[in-house]
Amino acid sequence: MWKNLYLLFLFISLSHISAFSTKEYAILEHEIGKNRRLLDSSNGEELLSKSKINELRSDKAIVCIDYVFQALYYSKMSSEKNRRSQELFHKSFRLASEINNPSLSLWVNLNYAGYLYHYRDMKNSLPIIANSIGRISSNSNLFIFEKEYSFTLIGYYLTTIFDYKKSNDYLIKALSFTPNKGVNKAALYDNIGVNFLRLSDFNKSKKYFDKALQLAVLEKDRLREAKVYGNLAEFYYLKKDYPSAINVLKKDIQISRIVKNDKNLMYALILLGKVYLENHSTQLAKQVILEAKAISETKAEYLSSKYQALKLLQNIYHIEHDDRKELQVRQSLDTIILKLVDLDGFEVLQTSKWRLEELNSKLNLANEKTKVKEIQLRNFLLVISTLLLLSFAFYQYRLYQRNIKIEKAENKSKLSEYKRKLAEADLKLSKASYSLGAYIDYIKDRNRQIEELQDKVLSSNYTSVDDYSQDLEGLLQSHLMTDENWFRFKAAFKKRYPNYIHYINTEFPGLTDSNLRLVFLCKLGLTNREIANLLGVTPEAIKKAKQRLRIKLEEKFELLFN
Repeated sequence: MWKNLYLLFLFISLSHISAFSTKEYAILEHEIGKNRRLLDSSNGEELLSKSKINELRSDKAIVCIDYVFQALYYSKMSSEKNRRSQELFHKSFRLASEINNPSLSLWVNLNYAGYLYHYRDMKNSLPIIANSIGRISSNSNLFIFEKEYSFTLIGYYLTTIFDYKKSNDYLIKALSFTPNKGVNKAALYDNIGVNFLRLSDFNKSKKYFDKALQLAVLEKDRLREAKVYGNLAEFYYLKKDYPSAINVLKKDIQISRIVKNDKNLMYALILLGKVYLENHSTQLAKQVILEAKAISETKAEYLSSKYQALKLLQNIYHIEHDDRKELQVRQSLDTIILKLVDLDGFEVLQTSKWRLEELNSKLNLANEKTKVKEIQLRNFLLVISTLLLLSFAFYQYRLYQRNIKIEKAENKSKLSEYKRKLAEADLKLSKASYSLGAYIDYIKDRNRQIEELQDKVLSSNYTSVDDYSQDLEGLLQSHLMTDENWFRFKAAFKKRYPNYIHYINTEFPGLTDSNLRLVFLCKLGLTNREIANLLGVTPEAIKKAKQRLRIKLEEKFELLFN
């Protein structure tokens, strides 16, 4: 019901033009700022009492704003999405539609998206964010309330779905509307630095981390100071400067304990464990990871961090040759993976990113087609006023160039559509509880889709496959069997063929994980080409792998599949 209501609201709000004056915008901006300060100061009673008084007034815009802040207040008091907040957002949607003010409707949209994003509801917040980005980019005259908050929210969302470059575009915009001092500016510097780090631009990343740290210390924002130390640690970790990483992580942990922020402490402990492992300090790594695991078990929202801690523990127990504990951790990981599928796991975030790319590709395609029509009209006028032959030649040249752009846009749209289909196949697999039969269908279907996509791109008239090699490579990489997928697949295989697994473990104890992947996939009747696509190698490499296994096992090789 809420989804249908929201889509109706979008349709209505996009179809009207605001007649609000500059003075009226200033009054609403002031009212929004006053309510935001009340909300941030946790002065909820004053916020609610003021809203009750305003509700008796005839100013629908003010009442609409009050509904939004009431919804945010009840959300602040709750640990999950709640019915009261939903109802208040419902009221604000209806009022914003009646007012016919695109700027106010955009602001309501973004606050509702922020509410959903707070609870990691990535699927439902995506269309709101995508719509907001489209409205902002397509109308340079659109007045934007709370520019700092609006651009920051969009930037944080884009970071979450791995679109780091576009995220920085919005975070840097937010900086221009942020006071020179204050905790918000330090947070923006810090997050911009994180995005540059993800983009492997180490120089810019370090520059923004240093700015964030300087400002956090100046403002005595100890928690932000700790977070910057944590991000600096990741910077040093990626540069393989482990002593520096350990040094700043110890500062992060010390401050996190002082301010009693378990969440940040947990993150820092997990990263410190990774650094210790890379530095071959297994016992120190084990000590901090066990503490991080203990914190992760205190709240359900820490499930992703618990998964990270257990992955590191699995490596530690493997190094210590503690097979019993390693098996216990592996079983816990298999359970957690299934739970993460419905939250903000990698698959959901990747799906959101691909869906956003698809929406952007369709918008770009529509814009390109509009430009083609404009060029055709201009060229027609040019033909009338100049020599027919030269005009026609010029027209054909421009049309050819535009056809290249259209084809690129169409192929990009095809790529985005296939990304969405592949992501939906991932979700379909997860909903089938990763059964072996679902895995077989999933593997064959993805092989077929990727080959079909390659054929379509190769058949392009105006562009070459090199124009899309990066996107194709990304799709092929998404098809590979990662460690996480391997654990799921192996669990499904064990469930289907328990006797065969017992036979393999008993008769062939020396088989490695790599050997087992090949044996299990062959057991399912996959061809060398299908196995090669899945493992990211050539069919010839699969043949050689089988030959090596035959040499290794000698006459017992034929017994593998009995």
